Amino acid sequence: MSDRPGRNGSGGEPRRFARRSARRAARTGEGVSRRPGEWTGAFSIGGRRLLVFGAPGKGAEQSAATSKPLLKWLIGGALAVVAVAAAVGVARNIYSESQPQHPSQVSDVSVTGLRLPLFSEPLDDPAVGTVAPSVLAITFEGDFMRVPVGDGTATVVGFYAHWCLECKRELPRVSAWLLQNPLPRVRVVAVSTQVIPDRSNYPPSEWFAEVGWPGIVVRDSGSSEIGRAYGLTTLPFTVVIDDRGKVIARIAGELTDAQWETLVAAAAGAVA
Repeated sequence: MSDRPGRNGSGGEPRRFARRSARRAARTGEGVSRRPGEWTGAFSIGGRRLLVFGAPGKGAEQSAATSKPLLKWLIGGALAVVAVAAAVGVARNIYSESQPQHPSQVSDVSVTGLRLPLFSEPLDDPAVGTVAPSVLAITFEGDFMRVPVGDGTATVVGFYAHWCLECKRELPRVSAWLLQNPLPRVRVVAVSTQVIPDRSNYPPSEWFAEVGWPGIVVRDSGSSEIGRAYGLTTLPFTVVIDDRGKVIARIAGELTDAQWETLVAAAAGAVA
């Protein structure tokens, strides 16, 4: 090995070899003597090892001093991220705990049979006389319910949405009528459909309870599968089905007391 000064003005090997030796030491952990102009320190950012070059003594102190603010910045940034994440987690827990917990307002349903055509004309309804789709749905209490009932009774199915103005007027009136007029041969089933959380009277489970609905309430799916199966186009919507599962009548819009009584009489009269 030549004793001539290297190109960097220090004795020994040229600086490029010093750098190479330093990198090898950083990778393998080998001990390497550091001469003036060679690496004086090493640190890692993002998994990449970086070397600090400079003369020992004052230069090394300056390099170390220069690296300290960067290290402080990295540590401070990491702590800030952790603090923000913790604050967000606490806020989420507080929010979830402060909000009222409601049972699911929609449910999976099973529909078998052909869909009824979309409702448009009550006086010439092509659905009358056809077999209504059979639906297996779930009540707000979690019980399974089949519509039509299929136990030899006629069924009146009313479709209501918690935000619908006409539904808000009809549901309390029908509830009061049912409480005063027992129907031994007719089953009345309400379908809670088209649920929208940010609209009035949400959740519908509480709305039906506040109104005092005395009959069965089943939950439609989030995509209103029961409504679509029965040809729903306007709310409220009422479908009358005889004891054999065939459609007697469909009517859309708010019912008067006289119309409601006529539909129920038709259902009761259809029972053999």
